[in-house]
Amino acid sequence: MSQPITPDSEQFLDRLNAAVDAYIERMQGQRPQGTKTWIAEQLRIDRTTLYKYLDGTNRLPLNTLRILIRLVGLGNDEANTLGYGKDSRQTGHIEQYQSIHPR
Repeated sequence: MSQPITPDSEQFLDRLNAAVDAYIERMQGQRPQGTKTWIAEQLRIDRTTLYKYLDGTNRLPLNTLRILIRLVGLGNDEANTLGYGKDSRQTGHIEQYQSIHPR
């Protein structure tokens, strides 16, 4: 049974969705890169699974998150805002998110 998303997890998902939306906006008109379907294909998942990751229904595996961060072109500052990045000393929101969305 899944647990409710806490405010910190909601904040994490909001930031992640904003990053994906910003990427799609930058790529607007450039098919197929400007679609969530293309992003899902690059992650080797289907579009429904991507949507479930982004809305918090399914747990987002850390490796998938790392690839997604690179795909959407997040710099270290943005990745650190999510709680993951080259300079991040801890994974903050990601660890909390994963703890309430166990495998």
